[in-house]
Amino acid sequence: MTTAFNDLPGEILTKIINFVWSSVGTYDFFRGKHITFFISRDPTFIQLRLVSKRFHYAVTPIVFSSFYARMDAPSTKHEFPGLIEAVEQTRATFESGNATIFYHVKRLEIITRRSFGSQRPWFELFQALLPIMINVYNVEWDHQLPSSDPNDDRVRGSYPDGVIENMLQSVGALPKLKELHLRFSGVGANPATDVHLEPVAALSTLEVIWDHTHSPDPGTLPQISALLARCPEIKIFSFNARYPGPKPFGLKNDRFIRLEQLFEETSSLSTTLRLRSLELKGVIVSSFEWRGCMPHFRFLETLIMRLDPSTQAAINIGEVLIALSEQQIYLREIDIDALHHPAVIDYLSSYSGLEKLAMRPRFLLDNSVELVHRFFSTVLSRHANSLKSLRIGCNIPTAWSRVGGAEQLSQLASCQQLEHLFYWVSVTAEDVAVDHAHILVSSQFMDGATSNS
Repeated sequence: MTTAFNDLPGEILTKIINFVWSSVGTYDFFRGKHITFFISRDPTFIQLRLVSKRFHYAVTPIVFSSFYARMDAPSTKHEFPGLIEAVEQTRATFESGNATIFYHVKRLEIITRRSFGSQRPWFELFQALLPIMINVYNVEWDHQLPSSDPNDDRVRGSYPDGVIENMLQSVGALPKLKELHLRFSGVGANPATDVHLEPVAALSTLEVIWDHTHSPDPGTLPQISALLARCPEIKIFSFNARYPGPKPFGLKNDRFIRLEQLFEETSSLSTTLRLRSLELKGVIVSSFEWRGCMPHFRFLETLIMRLDPSTQAAINIGEVLIALSEQQIYLREIDIDALHHPAVIDYLSSYSGLEKLAMRPRFLLDNSVELVHRFFSTVLSRHANSLKSLRIGCNIPTAWSRVGGAEQLSQLASCQQLEHLFYWVSVTAEDVAVDHAHILVSSQFMDGATSNS
């Protein structure tokens, strides 16, 4: 007996629609000269809503679950005819309650860019739209900061007065908002942080990427710290400082971002945070600062700690792992880029149950054959029954990227739960001459690396 597609159970139909929807391309829903809205991916797919009421109710929440808006204007003082009238008409539609598709939006992505043209009508339009999106729980905001340096031609352009503050008020008022991802970008000295985070609170996830050519102004980090303090139920916190150039050592030490700055405001809390995941990139994390914040890390399961710009980066990672060991905090996921401190191997070999591990050698002392041997002989065996993802090496030749011997291959093959293996391998002229590279495709290696992929 055959079953018609329309007779499938609702949960199966929804899974099929989700699967197909994830594979189709982006669809431009509405585009003007100053703003671009994307709320769907494929107009043909959206027409499934017309097949029947059942399909309408199954497809609509999926195809309108994401909304993308980019606010910028061309470098001109001229507007296209009818702009204000068109915006007002669209606002009236939103405010009348007829734009019901926006109730289905759960993920909102915003991009704001400085401009010479007038952006105010577009910000007002978006301001009218935000209160309708009552089910949004995830907001990603990529914001180009203005500059207080009027002499730098690269940073000219600005935002209309008050629009960024008004938008943040509306974002903070979203009743189901739980995940906020912020990226601050721009060039030029003295970035003026026009984003005031006071309206936002009660998040479960906070990610901040500082992607500016200069360090944050004095008012930025206290805002982020205060936001952390207003989120007592937060589980995931990530801060990524992308300093300019191949290395940030041209900056003065007092301009680097430190862990204590990010958590300063949490010291006044009556209870501690219960963070599960902590990602710190480009942040100085000293032993003293880590231990001062330690009460917030007692439930930590994931630690990503990379690109510490201080000269004590390897010591800092070692001291962090010592502190975790003293408190018997055993992580499920670790991603680090300083490996030669003795505490690294000691901590990793002191327990079992690690699920994700990334070992990225960044320092000269990390390039050690003895260190590689200790890792394969003492660490992998402790986590062979739990490790699902393993990343070893980096994009330059090191001792970690040399073709492994039988012992290393045997340890990899013992990781029977492994689903993802990222292994940088450098093959030398000598390897080619002696046909040494054949072990990379040997049955022993491939069986261990792909048994459950």
